[in-house]
Amino acid sequence: MKKVLLTAFAVMASLSLYGQGSVTFGNDATALVKLDKADGSAIANATANTYCVGLWWAPVGSSTFTYIENSKTTLGPVGGRFTGGTKVIDTVAGGATVQLQVRGWETSAASFDASQAKGISSTFSYVTGNPNVTPAVIPATMMVQGFTGLTIVVPEPSTIALGLMGLAGLFLLRRRS
Repeated sequence: MKKVLLTAFAVMASLSLYGQGSVTFGNDATALVKLDKADGSAIANATANTYCVGLWWAPVGSSTFTYIENSKTTLGPVGGRFTGGTKVIDTVAGGATVQLQVRGWETSAASFDASQAKGISSTFSYVTGNPNVTPAVIPATMMVQGFTGLTIVVPEPSTIALGLMGLAGLFLLRRRS
């Protein structure tokens, strides 16, 4: 019996030393995801199920952000809003301060980098929660700690069309020569 108790205590102690800072990933009406056409003519709430967001983190003072696995969540059912739940950063101790950044892109694209319409929020400091203490420390919402929203820039079709017309004109000039 002593061995079982000692083993259980050792396992619990080792788990509590393992870093696991948690983040509440979601927004409210004060920190919406917006859409902006490249020419600045229209700003509106990003439509539900058409855009998604993900969460990136970096140590304080670093400019190299890392994607938090499984943080991708789709906007909806209300445009501009998302609820991603609690996300864990395995390599950060509970209660530590990190920098966070929210990135948004089209759900039809395979990733943030592959999307035509995308946006990055400003970075903000965040004090992580700690699920390894009793009672567990619940992380504050992102808005309390500095997330002010995000704007996704949608490229103008007219810009793309203008580029294609220019290429067609160059092709015609070359053909006549």
